[in-house]
Amino acid sequence: MSEDIPVVPYPDWPNPGIGEFSKCIGSIEYRRKGGINNWIGESKICSAKKCIKIDKWLTFVNAQTYKSNLLFRRFYFDGMASGKFEVGFEMENLTNENLKLEKIIEDIADLNVRIGIIEKEDFQLGNADKGLCQLYQIATRKINSTYSQDFIYCSKPVIILRKLQQENFIINLNGFRTVVNDLKIEVGFYSLTQSRNLNEVWIINDLNRWETISYERGEKIRQLRITLARIISLKKSLNKILKLIQAEKISPKQRSDESNNLQHFLIDSIRRLYRESEKVSDESIIFLFKNIERDIFPGEAESLYAKLKNVINVRPQILDKVIEFLDPKDRNNTNINNISIMTNNIDNSGAKNTNMNFGSGKANQNISENNFMNNEDLLLVHKKIFEIENHLLQIENDLKKEEFDKLKNQKNQIKETLNEGNVSKKTIKDKFDYILSTAKKLGDIAVPITKIAGEVSKYLYVFIAQIRT
Repeated sequence: MSEDIPVVPYPDWPNPGIGEFSKCIGSIEYRRKGGINNWIGESKICSAKKCIKIDKWLTFVNAQTYKSNLLFRRFYFDGMASGKFEVGFEMENLTNENLKLEKIIEDIADLNVRIGIIEKEDFQLGNADKGLCQLYQIATRKINSTYSQDFIYCSKPVIILRKLQQENFIINLNGFRTVVNDLKIEVGFYSLTQSRNLNEVWIINDLNRWETISYERGEKIRQLRITLARIISLKKSLNKILKLIQAEKISPKQRSDESNNLQHFLIDSIRRLYRESEKVSDESIIFLFKNIERDIFPGEAESLYAKLKNVINVRPQILDKVIEFLDPKDRNNTNINNISIMTNNIDNSGAKNTNMNFGSGKANQNISENNFMNNEDLLLVHKKIFEIENHLLQIENDLKKEEFDKLKNQKNQIKETLNEGNVSKKTIKDKFDYILSTAKKLGDIAVPITKIAGEVSKYLYVFIAQIRT
């Protein structure tokens, strides 16, 4: 947020000129198929061929099953605090048999790549976040200048995939999905555990098996994919900065230039998110975004509001926008289409998918009905269960078998209870309290699970306390 950090010349983001150059990354060029109409940016991108190096022979071809062709490598920055690297692949099934998408995605994520001028080590594409973070720091600072690496954060990769209905790939992942009738597509968010890391996968699945895809319909689907990537990048960046403010790692002096820059970022980011969310006309997709990308819990939110008001002294209208962003007024008045939850036990290779559908209509508003899990609660809890599953896989070899089995069984009991439907918040809170108690006894090794279970328990307790009063 400071103007004093020494940086090298960089493209004039968010609307750079053709031929401008980003050190260690590449030059600015037009996106071949263009960006989104009436939208600043995205029509011009920075080629990232110089920074994400993949040998042509590594664009692997398996003659017996499938091939994957490298399409593009791009970088885009929004001119404020959010940048994204994109790598595009095209996959083709070479057999008449159904292939699991998660296996192909894992193969691509395991692909070894070299990151720019960092020659000492190769990175797996799915775990290249630290390498890209290091490269970006080198690319933006002057030689011999020093400033903390804490100013740069890199999220885990998000995979956005478009699947044609006639392609014989099958999806067998944990996640949520909704149908967009106007475009005859299904949009889903899935959880993929790859190399013991949890990655997010968004799949745009074409439901139109026989009809030839018109240019107009194909363009709308492409623009939806671009919009998804843009919103995900913006929201992750905004959530990260709000988390740092809440933890007092970002705490500029009142009425300073840094404070003004921070407040400008907050208001501009939230306005951009609102504008770009309007480009997604389907309310069920917006509903998924609001809840899946939710990182600030009620208890943290109150602490954040206090720091924004009392420590940083942000302007009242900006504080109101942050509150509206984290706790929108229409959160219990959202019209949604059917949303399905797929719960697939990733611990057991033979487990079956369990589909659980949310009915259309408005979320519960009656205070007596708020005692039960609503659509928003279900999405949040399922996402946190996926995260617990991921951490369990990471520490499995370090736990005794009885310790691992106990946590695994407690986690599976929550999933089974949710699948029964019409479950009270207290029931689910009690079950997360059991996980919390078990994880605490395991000490430091289970801290991530302790944190997740504690956050969910606290989140549900807020609503239970409201009902009691």
